[in-house]
Amino acid sequence: IKREQVFGENTRFDFYLEDGKIKSFLEVKNVTLKRKSTVAEFPDSITSRGTKHLNELINATKKGFKSYLLFVIQREDCSKFVVAKDIDPEYSKTLIKAIKKNVKILCYDCKFSSKGIILNKKIKFYFDE
Repeated sequence: IKREQVFGENTRFDFYLEDGKIKSFLEVKNVTLKRKSTVAEFPDSITSRGTKHLNELINATKKGFKSYLLFVIQREDCSKFVVAKDIDPEYSKTLIKAIKKNVKILCYDCKFSSKGIILNKKIKFYFDE
């Protein structure tokens, strides 16, 4: 695992991973927004940088890399994750395109204790076109 790998001209992904011949990029997004009971949402504001990262993950997939987007929900009280398309419609549209182009989406919440913060359980991601 290499932290912060350069891809293209102006993009740095959070992680570059290799497993034999399989080469992957992983981008991580922190999620804190909750407007409805048990539903985490991203983004909490317009994120042109996030949209750029999605487009670059699509480009990486086209070039033979595996591409992953990990949403880390910074709370324990959510059982569902959705994209806040009312906040950033462009990000939502680009995320749907990324999914269709084989960018894999991962969502986990966090467990907080006096010993630290750890990824806890997988959270279901819901999207509609």
